[in-house]
Formats: sequence, structure tokens, C-alpha cells
Amino acid sequence: AACAYSVVHPGARVVAISPQSTLRTSLAPFETRFPEGRKLGQWSGPWVDGAQTVANAASVKLIYDPWWAPDAAHAARFGGRGITHYHAPFMGHRVP
Repeated sequence: AACAYSVVHPGARVVAISPQSTLRTSLAPFETRFPEGRKLGQWSGPWVDGAQTVANAASVKLIYDPWWAPDAAHAARFGGRGITHYHAPFMGHRVP
């Protein structure tokens, strides 16, 4: 959510732990963990993709386990200016 909603505050400094970029199937077909969340909406509109909405953030820090495939796949969707990837091996999806 921090990534998606950063669009309303240009220049934001975002920290995302175990980020999920989106639940939109066409953008994240690898995401199978949240079927109920996908049913809640159409996953369309300006805030559907956190990997895109961070474009005007001053900085984005992504902290995730590179060995936890779904979180690593979401993190891989983020790239560009001001985005830093921090690996936390064996953290899994949960915050310790």
C-alpha cells in the first residue's frame, strides 16, 4: 500500500517490507497467495500498480527475502531512479 499510495504525495520516501506490487493478474500472474483479495475489485485504475506509482517518490527502499519467490518476483517489478533493493535472506514473507 505504501508504494501504491505514494502517488498522492510526490517526493515521498517509501519503505516497503515484503512488497506486493499489485494483485492484478495480468501484471502479477505469479501471485497466487491472495485469491480473496483479487476478488475484491477489478484491480484497475491509477493505484493498481505500486511498481509504477512510485515514479514520483524521492526514494523507495524495498526490503524482502530474495529466496521467497513471490516477494522476490514482486520486487523485481520495481526499477528505476531512487529505488533500492535490500535483501533479507531467509526472512520469508513475515517481518521478524
